[in-house]
Amino acid sequence: MGDIDKMIKAELLYQEYLETEGINEETGECHAATVAVCDGKPTAAWFGGTKEKNPNVRIWFSRRDGDWSTPVPITPDDGEADWNPTLFSENGILTLIYKSGIDEGHWYSMKSVSSDGGKTWSVPKELVAGDIGGRGPVKNQMIRLSDGALLAPGSTEDLCDRWEAWTDRSLDNGETWKLSAPVAFELPDGTICNRKEELPKDGEGLIQPAIWEDQSHDGRVYMLARTNLNWIYRSESTDFGRTWSVARPTDMPNNNSGIGAAMTDCGVLGLICNPVSENWGDRTPLCLFLSDDNGATYPVRIDLETQPEVEFSYPSIVAEGNLLHMVYTCGRKKIGYAVVRVDKN
Repeated sequence: MGDIDKMIKAELLYQEYLETEGINEETGECHAATVAVCDGKPTAAWFGGTKEKNPNVRIWFSRRDGDWSTPVPITPDDGEADWNPTLFSENGILTLIYKSGIDEGHWYSMKSVSSDGGKTWSVPKELVAGDIGGRGPVKNQMIRLSDGALLAPGSTEDLCDRWEAWTDRSLDNGETWKLSAPVAFELPDGTICNRKEELPKDGEGLIQPAIWEDQSHDGRVYMLARTNLNWIYRSESTDFGRTWSVARPTDMPNNNSGIGAAMTDCGVLGLICNPVSENWGDRTPLCLFLSDDNGATYPVRIDLETQPEVEFSYPSIVAEGNLLHMVYTCGRKKIGYAVVRVDKN
């Protein structure tokens, strides 16, 4: 639990929108944004094209230096759809990892790097040679652990719409990766599912997890995952993400839409999600929840978007000190951006 004599303080500093329509005739939709702060400047990437899965869908990028720069495509126009970018910033280097392929069952992970704040990018290469299905992070960013490893939250989707979550660890700054076993999870009837193959067709499961490390216990890492089971699920690792406890439902509703989580320097966790319990329910409102006990409770809620019948979804969140930077989909026509400052007093 957090200190009983301290309360979480939060202030919404600003909220704005990146216009993505009209850049050219092929940017009809945008989705699945990711955010990182590089050399003090917020950056964002997302996939955009005529429609999700279409071969003209590429990864787009913008940088905020007073105003957001005009979005530009940063992945090749190679006739294959790009998906679910993640940005990771460290020591002035931006790393982009994204998926490319005809669908979720056949996509593979690609990596590109920028050393100038996103102005130029290296030629993309496979994250794991020969991979099919996607390695490394899927939607949510990887983190640097206290043992020096990179830990990437990932998941796999097969052609029967069955899902499983896992983590990928790297001890050489992302050159090679070691995959954990799938995270087992509790089904509504109390049985434990260990692998997606145990699920029926269209069984779905856990997907697109978010992770953070306990600031008080090196090696203890927490995971929250999107599900089709009406609730966000939670798992815990005590060995730097090598193995995971059985994931079980939390008290936070989930409508089978993406979530994001990040830990600030002052020990406040931010969770951004749609707190709606119906599977494939409305992707509104979009809210930020704050916790000082690693997500056991969330005493603070900030409503970022509440307009009905508009999709506000697939958020990404990253901590810069005690600032929480967030981006998210707005009706698949704009990218929302918000910053909240947190503290405990």
